[in-house]
Amino acid sequence: MTGGTIRFAGNRVLLLLCIGVVLVSCSLGGADPTPARQPTAAAVATPPAGEAVSVVQTPPATPEAAPAAESPAPLEATPLVVAPTAEPVETMEATVMPTETVPEPTVVSAPLPAGYRRFSSKVNPYSIGYPRAWRARGNAFRFGSIQGDLFLLPTEGNTVSVNVLAEPLRGQQISTEEYVRLNLEQISRANGPKPRRASTVRAAGRDAVLITRLDRSRPRLVLEITQAIWIQGDRGWVVTLANPPGQRSRYLPVLRTILSTMQVR
Repeated sequence: MTGGTIRFAGNRVLLLLCIGVVLVSCSLGGADPTPARQPTAAAVATPPAGEAVSVVQTPPATPEAAPAAESPAPLEATPLVVAPTAEPVETMEATVMPTETVPEPTVVSAPLPAGYRRFSSKVNPYSIGYPRAWRARGNAFRFGSIQGDLFLLPTEGNTVSVNVLAEPLRGQQISTEEYVRLNLEQISRANGPKPRRASTVRAAGRDAVLITRLDRSRPRLVLEITQAIWIQGDRGWVVTLANPPGQRSRYLPVLRTILSTMQVR
């Protein structure tokens, strides 16, 4: 870490919250994907009222199969000749001690609240519960090598959503507090309402920090943004709730419940 930023692979500085809400355009009916602009931040918002919503499905790149390496020619075994000794040598048999078998740890999904179903991500190592009335879209968006999943409440305008993404830290040692501070500093340098630290919340068994802000980056579309941020494993996790202005108190309990069901593998 140098100069108050996190340096990742290729000396590229990537802070997830440095831009406002990223609108994911997609169609719930399966229309052709529309490429989204490539910001360096990840928060989800939804298209203006009246427009179709489409999920940008960006399948991970499939690496080309590497050519099979040629097998080396087998080496001929050379017998080992041991010269006899003048006197017999006493030998001792090795005793094999029994070893204790330790079973592999098993991750058991906790029971979900009534009316929730479980989603297992294919792009990040986690599973999560979401309301049955919502729509889950795996691998809904990506920013460079970072991929995320989207959970959308089908309403007029599709302006209520939750997205989940995880930023690989690539060996960087950083605490949740430092990760939050760096992101808040980055957002504060941008134009618009300043974010504020609201409270903490439990997410995947860890303490996450909630920050809130108002996003006016899109004409005729203002959204309240609530983000849970924490470090777990080798990733920085960000879960974002977007909703129309004045409705945070209505959907914040839903976000808290969703976070309480999250399990990081």
